Amino acid sequence: VGIAWAQRLLSIHRGGMSEDGMGVDGDSETFERLPQIIFTLFIGGCILIAANVVLEVHKVRRRMGNLSKQVTLADVLSYRADLYFSSDPLSKPIALLCMTQLLILIGGFILYACSPKGATIHGKMWQAWIFIADSAAHAEYGGIVERLVSFLLTICGMLVFGFLVGIVTDTISEKVDQLKKGKSAVLESGHTLILNWSNKVIPVIDEICQANESIGGGTIVILAERDKEEMEHEILDSIPNLLNTKIVVRSGSPILATDLKKVAAATARAIIVMSQENLEPDESDALALRVTLCLSSMKKLRGHVTVELSDVDNKHLIELVGRKKVETIVSHDLIGRIMIQCARQPGLARVLDSLLGFEGHEFYFSEHKELDGKTFEEALYMFPDAVLLGIKPKSSPNSQVLINPPGSTKFMPGDEVLVLAEDDDTYRPVIPSKKEVHRWTREKKRGKGSTPVEGRAPEKVLFIGWRRDLDDMIVQLDEYVAEGSELVLFSQQNIEARTKSMEDGGLNVKEDLKNLTIKHEIGNSISRRHLQKLQVHKFDSVLILADEQLELDVTKMDSRSLTTLLLIRDIIHRNKPGIKVHLKKEEKGVNKLLNRKAVLKLVDQERWIRDVLRGESKISLDTTGPRCTIISEILDPKTKLLIQSSSVSDFVASNELISKALAMVSERQEVSQILQEILSAEGQEVYMRRVTRYVKPGEALNFFQTMARCRALNEILIGYKKDGADLVVLNPENKKEKIVWREYDLLITIAEDD
Repeated sequence: VGIAWAQRLLSIHRGGMSEDGMGVDGDSETFERLPQIIFTLFIGGCILIAANVVLEVHKVRRRMGNLSKQVTLADVLSYRADLYFSSDPLSKPIALLCMTQLLILIGGFILYACSPKGATIHGKMWQAWIFIADSAAHAEYGGIVERLVSFLLTICGMLVFGFLVGIVTDTISEKVDQLKKGKSAVLESGHTLILNWSNKVIPVIDEICQANESIGGGTIVILAERDKEEMEHEILDSIPNLLNTKIVVRSGSPILATDLKKVAAATARAIIVMSQENLEPDESDALALRVTLCLSSMKKLRGHVTVELSDVDNKHLIELVGRKKVETIVSHDLIGRIMIQCARQPGLARVLDSLLGFEGHEFYFSEHKELDGKTFEEALYMFPDAVLLGIKPKSSPNSQVLINPPGSTKFMPGDEVLVLAEDDDTYRPVIPSKKEVHRWTREKKRGKGSTPVEGRAPEKVLFIGWRRDLDDMIVQLDEYVAEGSELVLFSQQNIEARTKSMEDGGLNVKEDLKNLTIKHEIGNSISRRHLQKLQVHKFDSVLILADEQLELDVTKMDSRSLTTLLLIRDIIHRNKPGIKVHLKKEEKGVNKLLNRKAVLKLVDQERWIRDVLRGESKISLDTTGPRCTIISEILDPKTKLLIQSSSVSDFVASNELISKALAMVSERQEVSQILQEILSAEGQEVYMRRVTRYVKPGEALNFFQTMARCRALNEILIGYKKDGADLVVLNPENKKEKIVWREYDLLITIAEDD
């Protein structure tokens, strides 16, 4: 019918024949028959749609088989509508357009049918549109039928515009949600890119913000498989002052090339690949390897990549894949080295905490033409606002950094200095006067008679807890201690599992260890009875490690470490000669009256608690016994604040130190070599020496004069700690101010061995 009327319309429009065979005017006939044509097309379209629906129902019933009787027409219509609206992004606007056209068509026909002669169909359709668009347009019309039709059209118009408002609102909401979820591409260059999320990300961001403060701020982009808003809220809650650094967060996967392109990885100045939280170490390293492969496959990668690993055995594989553009930080290995050094040198934890990170004094590289032709020994006294540590020769392979080279080493054009300074713009070389040079030369000659360090005595060391890289820590400790030293391993893990774990790590106790003998003890680290059986007061060093079984639960692990630390402190304190202590007698009689060698005085409770927290033993009149150094590993930076407020000083905040190291290496790739050298038994290390090794008690020397005394033993003085002071002083401001050195003052030096 529709096709027949269309052909009829075409013939009339072309000036063809009328029904009676007479020629007629095309335009007049077209407008007279237009209502019939439109109505016929509408009826024909409805019939076609109905036929299509019936066929669709028939097809669905054939597919459903035995369940065909349960399929109704409403089910098919609902299914098709749901499929259409969920698959076509333009379904809502098209549905709104069709609904509006249908209302205009039906309303126009009804108004046309109810109108007197002379009305046109297109005029009534326009009038129907006015009723739909303007809710008050029907008020001026008379007649019951027209008012009723106009009222119904107005109600439908409200529904149409409500639908339109809903579509617009949903579209805007979707766009805003996409922006919140970080779907847009990052348009940055020269930024720092952090991949993956862990509890170390916040400290890393804080350190990079401090590093960018001197240049007026920078940009940090974060890509992780986590909700964007959650990451943004955690960052803002943890770091209220970003020091003008802009933070851009995106949700996505670092192993997808499309997501890496979205965060402009190719144009980043530095990329940090964090270990994935809540994963086993091997799984986390495997993910880091895949991320490194994705980054290596990118063309024209501008910045270098710093990768955090959990197992030192995977380090070579990552470096092989990333080649010269990748530096690795093995978190467990680094913390193991730090804990061993800190256990052997009380107070070194604070020094290393000050050296790492960008708060205070840190490592910087710079080139100075004034040093060309100068020797390293001469240049040591040319930086009044920094401490010269080494040289980065221009001609050295792989950008090797020479820390504390021989004093006769000369600076060549293009060589860079390695200094310890407050910032990169706070120092410059100053040529000293001949009088000052003569004075320092004289002091160095006086230092020739400095007291050397006595030979090392065998040590007794206690490891509390078990971690996956314990075999590496044992090997490192074996390099430090003297022959005949003893290591006691204390944890709840059975001896068979320990032996297997060490063998799997490649450690053969009988063949690989030269200086250590190992003894195993089983017990609970938070049990006073088990710790007392160990006689912890007889050990030279006690290391409280983060147990691998609780490593993922940092809060629980830190709670156990703190409990163990205070228990050991209390046990050691009560075993000091000259102390008598009464404990509250419990029902089971576990705690009893502790008798000691001599009852000299009774310690009050307040003083006892303070001394236990601080690890002090000054209340003992007999100070000839060995002093036990206790180092506890802390995972959560929040626990560090709690410990500091409680005056507990011997701890290593492992996650925070790892974050500082990652930030420093990301800013300057060569820092990885520095950390590797100063934290190993071979090469240059950081030492805290008694001042009597270099000067006599009561001597008044300035920093440069004391430096000259240290140079007599090929050491570099970087700072000091006065007796009784809590803080260490690195790179003092006024190096020409004289200091009266006391017997128990400590000098912080960099030297090759002790």
